[in-house]
Amino acid sequence: MSLRPYRALLARPSVPSLMLAAVLGRMPTGMAGLAIVLLVRETAGSYGVAGLVAGAYAVAVGVASPVQGRLIDRIGQTRVLAACGLACAGAFASMALLAGQVGVGALVACAAVAGAANPPLAPCIRALWPSLVGEGSDLQTAYALESRRQSDY
Repeated sequence: MSLRPYRALLARPSVPSLMLAAVLGRMPTGMAGLAIVLLVRETAGSYGVAGLVAGAYAVAVGVASPVQGRLIDRIGQTRVLAACGLACAGAFASMALLAGQVGVGALVACAAVAGAANPPLAPCIRALWPSLVGEGSDLQTAYALESRRQSDY
């Protein structure tokens, strides 16, 4: 396997910064479920409650994703991603600060807000590739690199 196509892709303007932003933006997503379980288990003392809170997060991600897609189509990626990022970070921060001080319902609500506001980075980045690299083999290389990085999380 030759790395030449990947090197050529990463030498293009804007591609390295997009890749860096994608990696940094996705780091919390891979850890969210486990972080919720560990936090709630430690503060509530129950894996059942932890599973309920983590489940609320997961269900909210699934329910909100189509709505986010429609919003992105209507008002654009930048505004939706910025709003989602702020809301998701705020919900996670609230959950971390309130854990152990509030009831299960408040933790479920925080997790649901965090899940519903989870920024849809992967589809947004995939939509940007054609405008950055054009069509053809460069686009296929970009999608291959993108799928490899995503599977690492």
